[in-house]
Amino acid sequence: MNPSHSSAGLRAVAGGTSPASRERTLDVARRLASFRRSPSRKLDPSGQPHPPTMLTDESLVHGGNPVDAAFACGPIPPETALILRTSGSTTGVGSLVAISRDALLASAEATEEALGGPGHWATCLPTNHIAGFQTQFRSAAAGLTSIDAGAGRPEDLARAADFDGKSAPLYASLVPTQLRRLLASSAARAARRFDAVLVGGAAAGARLLEAARAAGLKVVTTYGMTETCGGCVYDGRPIGDTRVAVEDGRIVLSGSAVALGYVGGPDFAGTFRTSDVGRLEAGRLTVLGRADDAITTGGMTIMPAVVEEALARSGAGESVVVGIDDDEWGEIAVAVVGATGLSRPTASKMRKAIAEEHGKAYVPRLFLSFSDLGLSDPGHSESGPSDPEPSGAGSGGVPLTTSGKPDRRAIRELVRRALDRRSPSS
Repeated sequence: MNPSHSSAGLRAVAGGTSPASRERTLDVARRLASFRRSPSRKLDPSGQPHPPTMLTDESLVHGGNPVDAAFACGPIPPETALILRTSGSTTGVGSLVAISRDALLASAEATEEALGGPGHWATCLPTNHIAGFQTQFRSAAAGLTSIDAGAGRPEDLARAADFDGKSAPLYASLVPTQLRRLLASSAARAARRFDAVLVGGAAAGARLLEAARAAGLKVVTTYGMTETCGGCVYDGRPIGDTRVAVEDGRIVLSGSAVALGYVGGPDFAGTFRTSDVGRLEAGRLTVLGRADDAITTGGMTIMPAVVEEALARSGAGESVVVGIDDDEWGEIAVAVVGATGLSRPTASKMRKAIAEEHGKAYVPRLFLSFSDLGLSDPGHSESGPSDPEPSGAGSGGVPLTTSGKPDRRAIRELVRRALDRRSPSS
């Protein structure tokens, strides 16, 4: 099996979490980081231009030639250094994003400035996605070591935190599931050695972040995507020269870290209009969720993340709110609540907490538990991507996207099936 493919003007390299794939993507990171900002940085020492590199999943490389698929999408922008596929968390099919070296370097420099300097990064995310690759690239751009932290299990992170190279800061980038498991383990004490732990802000609930800070971890929430070379907003504030705007409710990001565009698509021209809804207050960004997740019920538009935060504050744990088609209301909101047993608040208490914060229109029509769907609670979530069309209510953890967020499409389908089983006509 060949871990790479190449063609005129493009090569594909398999990334992931295995040691071999990490070595391959680290080589790509080092090569890209060896070029500094100068008009000639596109050329290697021999004067020959490097073809862009496409990082892809190992199974795709072994199963065919992803280079052909990339060219089938259309022209590749001439300044492209790296091509990554987005997770496709809403459509199930990702897009190929063309990224320049300038954008990667701008992102790395902005992160260094925001965190207080360059550092060694622990790599525990798949390196064929932007968050994992950036941990390697930032280290390489600083001439420092990236530390292979396996799949980010608590023992892996504790070992990484013991890295003997503390002449420079030590950083980690985690998804919420990894952070939750870390806090539930004895390794949380060792993780205090990290000078910063980046956590995807849109998926990390307030209670999880509070628990992490109470445990002594220096967590920084991040917001960004492949199209912006990863996180470009830290703790609600833009980093580097990133500019944030909210237009018609949508978050718009501009700056040097914005990618060139989609392969075969129009140029981003330094500005990316996201699919996320947010608000700006005194220059601080609050991400309310994806526009695709919005629930329209009785003429009202509800953002699930707002309700989920209110549920967390009521003691309901990590919850997921989804919209289900309804003949009378168009859609109804259904809350799948994380807390179970005696620790779970009553439905009346949860309704009251939400109504007091946001009004009665935001109160879900139904409250279910993850066990009603045949799932364990979010604290036992599976760490990998889920099947967008679940085959049934199994006994596994909460299905997640490749970016570690609850897979709303999969959970919505499980809710539909659970309600069908309850229906007298079924």
